[in-house]
Amino acid sequence: MDLGNQQLLDILISILGTAMLGLIGFVWKTSHRVSEHEKTIESLREMQRKNSDETQRDIDYLMSKVEKQGDRMMSIARDIPKGK
Repeated sequence: MDLGNQQLLDILISILGTAMLGLIGFVWKTSHRVSEHEKTIESLREMQRKNSDETQRDIDYLMSKVEKQGDRMMSIARDIPKGK
């Protein structure tokens, strides 16, 4: 009986060791994937911020052009003699 218990104990230790290594591997793989996704998300955020900054710069540039053209049109309109 003692030999049977020893074999059972050896099998249980082997199964538990394999399960523990499997769990460690799973946690490592999951952690690695999470860190990869975090890097991807951070790079996407940076790209979005840059695109937003560029878009705002373009809007500001266009608005300044519109204001200049509006001022120019107003000065031309003032210079036109009014007919009666």
